Amino acid sequence: MAEAKTALLLHKDVVFQDQVLYTTGHAYHGCTFRRCTLFYRGGPGVFDTCTFQGVIWHLDVLIHDSNQWDEFMANVASAVTKSLPKAE
Repeated sequence: MAEAKTALLLHKDVVFQDQVLYTTGHAYHGCTFRRCTLFYRGGPGVFDTCTFQGVIWHLDVLIHDSNQWDEFMANVASAVTKSLPKAE
């Protein structure tokens, strides 16, 4: 049986500011997030070459298998890490 592909809503080169955004089902490419709250509730979501300034992450994660964990680590966890301020 073939694996189902998920279509993501693409946002390209958009500046989001002071907004609440859901990440599941969305692909962000080259976007900037300024003082946004980003909700992740599981499922597919992609951040590619995005920048983050003062964002708040709301992570509501329930991992059922290693594929979900791998997807979370590759697409969301890396974005969270990039958004954190550097320790001095």
